[in-house]
Amino acid sequence: MYALFVTKSSAFLIGPIATLLGYLMNAIFEMLNTMGIPNIGTSVILFTIIINLLMLPLTIKQQRSTKLNSVIQPEVQAVQAKYKDRKDQESMVKMNDEVKAVYAKYGTSMTGGCLTSLIQIPVLFALYQVIYRLPAYVDSVKGVLMNIVNALQTSYPDYAKVEEFTALAGRTVTGDFTQANKVVDLLYSLNSTKWTTFTELFPNIANVVAENRAQLSVYNTFLGMDLAQNPGFAFPIILIPILAGLLQWLSVKLSTATMEQPKGDNPTMNTMNTMNNIMPLMSVVFCFMLPAGVGLYWVASSGVRVIIQLFVNQYIKNLDMDKVVEQNVARLNVKRAKQGLPPVKATKVSEAVQVMQESKEEREAKEAAIAEADRARVARQKAKEDFYNDGEANPTSLAARAAMVEKYNRKAEEKGHKK
Repeated sequence: MYALFVTKSSAFLIGPIATLLGYLMNAIFEMLNTMGIPNIGTSVILFTIIINLLMLPLTIKQQRSTKLNSVIQPEVQAVQAKYKDRKDQESMVKMNDEVKAVYAKYGTSMTGGCLTSLIQIPVLFALYQVIYRLPAYVDSVKGVLMNIVNALQTSYPDYAKVEEFTALAGRTVTGDFTQANKVVDLLYSLNSTKWTTFTELFPNIANVVAENRAQLSVYNTFLGMDLAQNPGFAFPIILIPILAGLLQWLSVKLSTATMEQPKGDNPTMNTMNTMNNIMPLMSVVFCFMLPAGVGLYWVASSGVRVIIQLFVNQYIKNLDMDKVVEQNVARLNVKRAKQGLPPVKATKVSEAVQVMQESKEEREAKEAAIAEADRARVARQKAKEDFYNDGEANPTSLAARAAMVEKYNRKAEEKGHKK
């Protein structure tokens, strides 16, 4: 079940952004209306394209930060490995300072890139509010439903007391149905069966209902699908949840394509990969539960992001990271100068990668030598045990121990003769 609200979102920060985006959505719909194609589906697609293009600079900045972070992480992990067995407060402070110094060499910080994501989050939530509360932001849609509400309130003053009427809402919409906005919420959530029931309950306004339902159908029908209703398993509306899941999965894959995947067991990356695989499946589930218009928004949004991401990936692939670092360090040094701190020198990414590769090879060679020494020690120990236990089914028996002493003495005598 879902709830629709004619009242605009009043959530902190999200509400004002949704209001601004709502103006854009309403303008797009009215523009299409003047062109003779007043359609919510088309409006949602154009709305999504415009918003994603407006957010393109933020997308590029975030991807650039992500690529730079993938270069920095090996150095950060090396510092963390240095202090992994030292948990005292002094060591933790030193590790934190060294990690900060690593980021400073590249002109960024541990929170670099987070601000870009934080800016996008309320915008994305506001976008969802506009699509979810469509009658609150698109005047023409609300106007059609208000025609029915006005006729209902005029012809049936006591409509809110009719139990069959309030039962139409079920758990979908709750509240005081003497308020016009709540009736609009209810009407926008009705499927064809409930619309029939509504008309039978209030036959005096059947003509008004029929006329405005026809207009609402023009608004909501997109490629043969009613965007106001939940998707079922009939074709073609079932394509909405399927495409939503597939395109979101593809969008995530493309957005992480420029990231260097760390080798070995990485809990953070493993969790991220798991979430990246689960979220598309959740999109499919939610698209079955929510109105098809919301699902169409997800499909359009993911589809636009896929196209944009292809171009962004090509841009990031050819990006000169040394220039990015130089620009970052220049901005950082301006801040440090204001704080009375000495400037930092920009790190050449190519040189840093080479140094880290050499350090990694040296570390792997050292670890391999230690492992080989351990294997040789174990082999020598086993050889000694095999010598002393040779032929004994039970090496812990008294006879075996006596034989072991005899072999030891014999071996000692052999060494003495050699001397």
